[in-house]
Amino acid sequence: MAKVLGGEEFLARVGRIARTAVDESRKAVRTSAEEHVSVARSLSPDKTGALDASITIEPGEHELALKVRVGSPYGMHQEFGTQKMQANPYFRPAYRLVRKRAQARIRRAFKKAMKA
Repeated sequence: MAKVLGGEEFLARVGRIARTAVDESRKAVRTSAEEHVSVARSLSPDKTGALDASITIEPGEHELALKVRVGSPYGMHQEFGTQKMQANPYFRPAYRLVRKRAQARIRRAFKKAMKA
């Protein structure tokens, strides 16, 4: 039977890269979600603070996913408008402002993990 030299070291490195990638990308996703919340709150047309307070981060479908949500019942009306009110978008513009930085942050996290 053939023996592979260095197999254990290789498997240990792959495991270390995987753990580091998950840890670093979790931090990057959290930071990006917090930035989205901050920008959305700064752009929201809310005068009472209720809409700002309802913008939160929730866990997503898997361990690396987070959802940024607006819990206020009138958040959608502000974003898209109604028949009687013009739209005051704040959530999607905030996403567009932070999207490229978030993608770059996650990309850097994976590159950092590959160097581990």
